[in-house]
Formats: sequence, C-alpha cells, structure tokens
Amino acid sequence: MNFENQKIYSAFFREIKTFYTKESFAKILGLEDSPKESKQQHADRIYSKLLEQNVIKSCNKKQFNLNELNSDDLKQKEEDDPSILNNKEKGFYFNFVGVVFVDDCILKVYPKYIDLPDDIDFSEADNETKVRIEKHFSQVLRVIKILSSINQDSSLNQQTQEKYNHIGMQIFLLEDYYRNGIYQNKETIIETNGEGEIDWDKTINETTAIIKNNKPYYVELQTINTRSNDFDYFKMLHESILCQCSQTLRKTGLLSYLGMTPCELNGMPLSSFGDVNYIKYSLQQEIRTQFVTKKRNQLVSLLTYITETTGYKSSNSFKLFGTNNFEHIWESVCKSVFDDLYLNKHRLGNSQLKDSPKISSLIKNSIIKNISKDDRDISDNETFKSMIENSSWTIDNDLYTPSGNLTPDIISIDEQQNFYILDAKYYIIKTNKDAKSIENQPGIQDVLKQFAYEKAYSSFLRDFRFFNTVNAFIVPSLFSKWKEEENKITFQKGFVTYNLMQKSAYEHLGPIQVLEIVPEFIFDKFLKSEVCISNLTQILEKQKLINHINRFINSDGGDNGLTLAGFMRKKYVDKIKDGMDIHFFFYEVFNHGELQIHPEILRCNKFIGYEEENRQKRKIVGDLIPEIKKVNVSELSKMIKESGISDYQNTHENYYCMKVQNVKVEEMSDKEFDELMEKINQSRGNFLLSKYSPKVF
Repeated sequence: MNFENQKIYSAFFREIKTFYTKESFAKILGLEDSPKESKQQHADRIYSKLLEQNVIKSCNKKQFNLNELNSDDLKQKEEDDPSILNNKEKGFYFNFVGVVFVDDCILKVYPKYIDLPDDIDFSEADNETKVRIEKHFSQVLRVIKILSSINQDSSLNQQTQEKYNHIGMQIFLLEDYYRNGIYQNKETIIETNGEGEIDWDKTINETTAIIKNNKPYYVELQTINTRSNDFDYFKMLHESILCQCSQTLRKTGLLSYLGMTPCELNGMPLSSFGDVNYIKYSLQQEIRTQFVTKKRNQLVSLLTYITETTGYKSSNSFKLFGTNNFEHIWESVCKSVFDDLYLNKHRLGNSQLKDSPKISSLIKNSIIKNISKDDRDISDNETFKSMIENSSWTIDNDLYTPSGNLTPDIISIDEQQNFYILDAKYYIIKTNKDAKSIENQPGIQDVLKQFAYEKAYSSFLRDFRFFNTVNAFIVPSLFSKWKEEENKITFQKGFVTYNLMQKSAYEHLGPIQVLEIVPEFIFDKFLKSEVCISNLTQILEKQKLINHINRFINSDGGDNGLTLAGFMRKKYVDKIKDGMDIHFFFYEVFNHGELQIHPEILRCNKFIGYEEENRQKRKIVGDLIPEIKKVNVSELSKMIKESGISDYQNTHENYYCMKVQNVKVEEMSDKEFDELMEKINQSRGNFLLSKYSPKVF
C-alpha cells in the first residue's frame, strides 16, 4: 500500500454499539468527490470490501437494536414482529476491533465499551477525551499483538479469512530486527601486518624471511580478518524490506500505537534487487547454504514476505490488524491478570506453575494453606480441572461417562485465602428502570453454571478452610464511568440471585456478583506482566462485599421456627446432663438418590435428639447453633472421649458436628415418641433422607 502520492482518509469508529449508514460513514471519513468517482461511490466501494472481509455486518435499524441477542432470541423477535425484517433504514455495524487499511482509508475501530455522550462521533469529542481514547486504543492494540503472538487460535487471527497476515508479518520483521539486528554475511580478507589471526602457511609461502642466528624472522605477516560486507545483497534486501515495513506502519499510525521504534535505515527501493522471481530464487539459494539458525530464520521470513506480498491478491487494497472476537481478548486478559488456576494459557503470575496446576504444587508454593493429612488425602494428580466430575449415564444397566464437562472461566485464590470463581463476560448490560427490563446480560445457562461451579468445589472449600467465596461475572466498565484515581479496578454493578440453586444444599450460597472492571487498569497490568487479584480483594473489602458473599453464612440469626431432629446413641445420651453444651454428630450418606443433609438444616434454631434403645425413650432438647463443622475421625474420637466415652466405634472417615447449648434430657412416652416421628415424616424433604440422617420439621 503506497501512501506517498494519495490522499488518506482516516477516522475512528465504535464496535457493535453504533449504527452507521453509508451516508454517515462517508461523512465521518470526510470523503470528498474526486474526478474518478463521487463521494457515495467511494463509500460504496469501501463498504463492499469491509462487508466481504467480515469487518462489518449489514443490518437495518431494528435489527441493529437486537444485534447482541443470541440467534434463537433474535429469531423469536423477528417472528413476533415482522417489521424488524422489513425496516427500510439500512446500515451496518462494525464486527471488529483494531485497524483496517482499505484502499485510501484507515479505519480505527475501538471496543464497544468506549461510549461518548449523546452518541457523538469521535471527531466531535473534546481534546481531553480524544487523547484518553487514543491512549486506550494503543493499549488495546498492544494487547492484541501480544495475545496474537502466543495464541494461534483462529479466533485471534489478525488477518480475517486469510492465512497470510501482511501487517503481522511487517510487525514481526521489525521486532526481529530490534532483537537480532540486520542480516549480515562476513567476508574474509588477507592483510599484511593486520590485527587478525596470522596465516602462517601464507606467510611462509609468500613472504621472505630474514635469517638470524639460524632462526627465521618475518617482517611481513599475512593476517586473516573478517568484516561485514556492507554491500551484501541479502543485507541490503533486508534493509529495504524493513524500511518499507516501517514506513507503512508509521504512516498508518500503528508504529506509535504499538510503541515501536521507527527503522532508521536507508534502504534501496525493492525494485533495485531484480524482479520477484529473481529475489525469491536468490533467497532460496542463500537458505540452502545458511546453517546458523537465527540467520536462516531471517531469510525464511524475508522469503515469506516477498512471496506472500506479491501473490496476495488484496495486499494492495485491504489489510487488517485486530480481531473479530474481542470477547476472547477480554477473557484471556482476565485469565492472566486474575491469575487463573484452572487452565490459564496466558499465565503471567506464578510462572513456576504449569497450566491447571496440581493442588499439591499450590500447597508447596503456599498458595493454598496446608492442612493435616488426616483431614484430606491429596491426590498427586488432583487439579481444579479434575475436581469437576463428569456426568454418568446408566443405559441398559451399563455405565457410560461421556466427554464434555463444566469448564469455569477463572479459578483464583488471593493471599487471604478467598476463593474466586469468575466468569469474564464481554457484555454491556442495559437496563430500563421504567419498564423494569434488562438486556445483554449473561443468560440463565451462565447463571446456572456459576452456581454449579461453586457446588462442584464445595468439598474442596470445606476441607481447605476457605471461609469466603467470590462468585462473580466480570464485565467491562463503560468509558464514561472510568475514574481518574489510580488503582481503581472495579465497581459493583449488582448481583444475581436464584433460590433454586442457592438453597438446594445445607450451604446457602451467596449471590453472583456483577462487577464492572475498568479495561484500562487490567490492560495496563497485563502489559506489565502483573496480576491484580489482590487489588480486586481490596476493593471488594472496601465495598464490604466479601462479608456479603461469605460461603459459610449459615443463618440470618432469626428464629425460623425450624427444629433439627437427630438420632443419638444411648452411650452418648447417658453422659448428657441438664445445662450442658454438647455436639451433635452425623455423617454423609449417598444411597440411590438419597440426600445426606436436609437443605434447610442451617435455618434451624432448636434441637431435638432422640434415642430408642431397650424400649427406653428419651429426648434431648436445646438451642442449636446454626453452624456446621467438618471433623475427621481423630478429632471426633477426641471429642467423644472428652464426653466420657472411650469405646465409641466410628464407621466413617469424616463427620459433621453442630453445637447444642442449654440442653435438657426428658423422658418420652410411646405416644410422644410416635407424635414426634409423625411430625418428622410429614415435614417436607425428610422422605428423601436416609434412615439416620438428621431431619428438619
């Protein structure tokens, strides 16, 4: 693309959230009528190429208002309202973030979260706002460049629908030059009395020696010297291509946006090196004789550039640097800066840990606090990935475990042993207070999965003494909300509750927080190879959100009118006296769908323990503390012995206990016992429990 002798039109545009017509597009770019074509013809030509390369999506105004709905919801809307398809106001939106070079136009498309008041165009914004947007746009491009170089996934492919990335190759060639220098071939020269190594064969054979005391003395020594050949064909070709790359990137603005240094070499025009076939042949011959890996790689890159540039049909009219899937950029950055422990391909912090690190390595590196082995046997291969079990299907009496499983976005742990379950969502949530409507929010499937992730790790969290869990969607904050103060990372947007998932187990799960994250802050952390999970913790503590999302919030402290009833052994009951504080023990049972723990157990404030042995019926009543503690066999034995029982047999590895205060021991008649059993059996949920599970009524 030659920018020297043509007028260049350049402008900023917004991804997804702004509706453009061809007329508004031409106006923003500042297109002018020319002798060859009208302003509208010019706009039509650019529009067609953008549409062909999937940079924009064609739509009408009503479709645009629904463009972020999923395909099923959009189809339903169109069926309900036929005018959506028939709307005559035609236009398009950008489905791309980055820089587009098309003919004589440079289009710079920034992410959708950069909003301007009253939907004004970038050119109409004040200078301070323009500077801030350009600064962040530079951040965005540098992040894309880094992720594109380490992620070969097609979702981050900079050259849409093309295998060859022309702009990416130009950037690569310049960065290789900054790192490895210019391609050079050394030439060997023979000098008389030079500073190089003496060539004794040549000195003896070609010079005259002076004999003194039967010893030869040579006045003219032949020395070997090597020096760079400044006129080497491949050195000058490398310089020419580098100058071409630097000039293109500088004139389009990418050089400064990416923070790259201009190339100061004086390269000859590429045409000076012969036609394309001759240049390619020369490079191929040099590659065959070059065995230094670094230099060979440089030659291969130059050959690729020459071959693809000359054979690339659109290279002179259309180039891209950016991505059609900025949501993947958002997710990858969040995984990195929040130090994902599940499967982080872009890990920057804790670099000594591999992808999906083993629990044992997390303990070794003091990321998880150690516990005694009696509490939990740690498998050598256990990871956060392996802890989420697959579904099991029993068909025709055979067991099947299909592939595919729940995959959380981000699992992280901060220095205060808070456990984070985060889902990075590139959504701009929109609400209408008057209509009480909400749009562009994570769907019900996302909500269900976030609660399911917390349930999947519940045993791990109990065993390793995690007292707080932060379960949250993290979405980008709008540009208009960004704060000027340093270290501002997040704002609480709201939270999501769903009783069906939160109250289906004895651990009442907290809500899913909706946190708006400032892209400017986390992109800066990413570019500096820093993590900021501790910054997130500080903000949440300051906003008092940690306390609100404590996974062990067991009760609201009020009297819910519920009583916990549990079977107790005679040996234990015999030791209980009025006024004592005791512990009630129970264990987990899973038998063909039976639940081991009643979902409302932590809403109980009263306790009735009953025993029926040798026809003697007694009940123990008291005030229940609605907290559950997990104890292992050794801890249980110790607590039982403290109660005066030395021969109590334990049949399970782990137990749960709840404390009962101010107990009284009372006798029960047969009638009272039958009435208690009837109450228990008639109360909801108890029929699902095993015979010896504690019941709620």
